[in-house]
Amino acid sequence: MFQGKCIDTGGSTNLTKGELYYLFPHGGHAYCASRFPRPGSHFGAYQENHFELVDAVVDAPAKVLNKYLARVVKPPSHFYLIDEEYIITEPRADGYYSVLFKHRPDGPPIGAYKRTECFERIVLFEE
Repeated sequence: MFQGKCIDTGGSTNLTKGELYYLFPHGGHAYCASRFPRPGSHFGAYQENHFELVDAVVDAPAKVLNKYLARVVKPPSHFYLIDEEYIITEPRADGYYSVLFKHRPDGPPIGAYKRTECFERIVLFEE
C-alpha cells in the first residue's frame, strides 16, 4: 500500500488534483485508489502517471477478531430463521459485526449488522 497525491485527474470526476489517496497495486502500471487504508474500499483503478508517490505506508497487522458460535433470536432479515446457528465476530471499531456460515467459518461474511439483539452468543469459536 502506498500513499500518493493526485497530479492529473485524466478527466476523471472521482479524482481531485492535489488530494492524497491510498494506492494499492493493480497490475503493472496502475493503482486502485481509495480514501481509506483498506483495499476493498477503492473507487477505481487509474494509471500510475496520475499520482506522485508521497510515502509507502506500512501495512499494520489486522486485528484478529474473536469468533463466536451464535444462535438467531431475532432474525435481522428474512434470510435467517430463529434458532439457526452461525459464527459471528466481535464488533469492529464501527460497531458492526460479521456473520459467517457455521460450516464455512473462514469463508466470506454473509452479512454485517450493528443490532446486537439479533444473535445470542453461545460459546467462543475455536478453529
